[in-house]
Amino acid sequence: MRKMSVLLFLALAFIPICKSQSIAHAPTLDVCKADANLWDNQGDFQAYKDNRTKIIIAGRDETPLGRISTNELVERTSEMADCYEETDGGSIYFIVRDFYEGVIADRYEDFIVRHHLVDQFDREDKEGKR
Repeated sequence: MRKMSVLLFLALAFIPICKSQSIAHAPTLDVCKADANLWDNQGDFQAYKDNRTKIIIAGRDETPLGRISTNELVERTSEMADCYEETDGGSIYFIVRDFYEGVIADRYEDFIVRHHLVDQFDREDKEGKR
């Protein structure tokens, strides 16, 4: 649980950095609707959830979301956050952003575990290196 909390914090801390590198203006309402409808693919979301254990064991995500780079996921979360703000809280934008942020956090966790960096992370965190 502690590891997941730390990784979620890392993912959320990373997104604002990436957001500044994304689009310079808010997307139009038409773009928001089109992208949200395209990206809110419950079948892909369910496939990812159903295969999460296999992804951890294999070290490879063979689901449709596995074909999307982390950078692209960050750009999508950023756009959905902008759309959420532009529409005074459209729930589809929150749902898509929230799911992609979870996928990003999973990837960070998988990387840290795969490269045996958990102990180093915990040690440095205790030292206040953030």
